[in-house]
Amino acid sequence: MIKKIGFFAIAALLIAGCSSNEEKEAKNRGFKESVYAFVNSQPNIVGYGRMDVETVMKESEMEQMGMFQMVAAQTYEDLKDQVDTKEPVYLATTTTENHSDLTLYAMIKLKDRKKFIDYWTSMNYVFKKHKGISYAEDNEKILAVNDKMLMVIMAPGQFDGKALATKAFDYTTGKMATGSKKKHLEAEGDFVMHIDLDPIRENDRSMSMLPKGTEIDMALNFNNGKMTFDVDFNDFKNLQSQLGMKMSDEPMIAKKLEDAEGNVLMAMQLSMQSPLMDFAGINADEMERSLTGATMLLSNDEVSMEMSNITPEDNIVMPESGKAMGDQPMEIMVDLDAMAVIMPQYKDYLSKLDYASFVVSMDHIRLVIASNEANQNFLATVLKTADTFLMSGGLMQMMANQ
Repeated sequence: MIKKIGFFAIAALLIAGCSSNEEKEAKNRGFKESVYAFVNSQPNIVGYGRMDVETVMKESEMEQMGMFQMVAAQTYEDLKDQVDTKEPVYLATTTTENHSDLTLYAMIKLKDRKKFIDYWTSMNYVFKKHKGISYAEDNEKILAVNDKMLMVIMAPGQFDGKALATKAFDYTTGKMATGSKKKHLEAEGDFVMHIDLDPIRENDRSMSMLPKGTEIDMALNFNNGKMTFDVDFNDFKNLQSQLGMKMSDEPMIAKKLEDAEGNVLMAMQLSMQSPLMDFAGINADEMERSLTGATMLLSNDEVSMEMSNITPEDNIVMPESGKAMGDQPMEIMVDLDAMAVIMPQYKDYLSKLDYASFVVSMDHIRLVIASNEANQNFLATVLKTADTFLMSGGLMQMMANQ
């Protein structure tokens, strides 16, 4: 009996010691580890990822732009004293218990808790304290901080701010994400997001045809001369079978839009069939009506354009692959700088761009927008062009054209 008591006493001491060590480790976690724990511990998580703010700010050269200096420069400088902009902003979305609404969490590394609270108090936010966190509510938004993290929570409808913020920080002390979740959080990209569709499909009838276990990975990258947006499905063969998707022998529709000189401004082809597409009204007749209507809207007294069928002899090449159209289930190409013929008033700005392409393969979706400034980050090209346009009265010009 004494031996049994001794054994249980030792076991209890070991368990208590392990529990104490785990609590100590959780309390001393850094920002990144806390995020990984939140993602792994939140039971209703739908999507999670990150945005590399410093990379985007640096490569876009945004701080040098006139509109940014006028509107946001001082606020951004103030924020840099409060949060660490060198660390990514992590994002997560969760469903409510009945999966009817989504709540968004943005997690940011905090530099100085006091400076943060003082600054936002001066902006009329009222902070309250509870279990080591400070939080303030503003309609559908909650600002909540502990000593290392700012959590911005966007919640729908009526909610208990104290309970929501407290529970959110409790999840940061759970077990950290490993394996696939860790891999998704560390995927390459200026903006990455992993989405599990199961919690959404339970309450969204439009997704009921999706197979269980469907997951999506998205990555947005701003490179020199090009922006790419990639979408991957985890189990496309199962998705393809469930939705009855297949390549057609002949394109359902293959059209090109030409100007009066015969330059191809836009081309698209669709060679994929699916009962779901038919149900959604994506068929040859409907698409032809839409394209014809768009052509009529774009044409005017000064600009003449014609929509016609693509033939194999046209050999219209997709700019990304260098292959003629017809190789993939769906392909769209737009010659952006050539579109200046339609909007000559924006010729100086459109000339900075080169082309846009959209390709749906049997397991991947890719959108690419390219510029003619190959040595400059794409985002910098676009923002500088927009800044020049706006600072030179472009906004007033657009309003006058309405």
